[in-house]
Amino acid sequence: MLEPTVLYLIRHAEPDFGPEGRICLGDQIDLPLSEAGRIQAAQLGERMSDIHLDAIYVSPLLRARQTADAFLQDCPRITAAALTEVGSGEWEGLRFSDIYLRYPEYFDLTGSDGGKTPPGGESDEEALNRGMSLLDELKEHAGKTYLLVTHSGIGRILLCHMLGFPMHRKRTIPMKYASCTEVIREDGTWKVKLSEELIGSC
Repeated sequence: MLEPTVLYLIRHAEPDFGPEGRICLGDQIDLPLSEAGRIQAAQLGERMSDIHLDAIYVSPLLRARQTADAFLQDCPRITAAALTEVGSGEWEGLRFSDIYLRYPEYFDLTGSDGGKTPPGGESDEEALNRGMSLLDELKEHAGKTYLLVTHSGIGRILLCHMLGFPMHRKRTIPMKYASCTEVIREDGTWKVKLSEELIGSC
């Protein structure tokens, strides 16, 4: 029996949104961490400091790279475009309250999919395909442990897929700033332990 491959899927810590407050961040606006975010990242790095890592894969966006800096393990660090945030098109930079008002039809989640793609944005399927291309590569390395520093949009899409959930449930998956989701590839299946509880495998 092959040893499992272990992935720690990290959402970056809190970005510095500035005085205007929280906005929709996709793959274009490249904010640094806030002071609170730097503390979150440092605390997470400290909690996980005893874990052996074979490599750290990180989204190219600044908020993810600064979060990855809190992990001091001596291992390769690889920038992975597959882990960048889902492109939000015309929603990039807008307040979420404005998005809900302007585009209410995009939040009808009664269907079997994850909702419509934002105008000019990236679809769930496109994001899933690029994200799983990396995970499918890593799962072949039995016995290895990897840290993946990424974003909530792409992270929830990947977890939905691995859990076997319909994509419209992606927003129900807990993935707070500086959270860690443990993913194990064992006996040909993905086993996911969310930041709050173990809810199943697929």
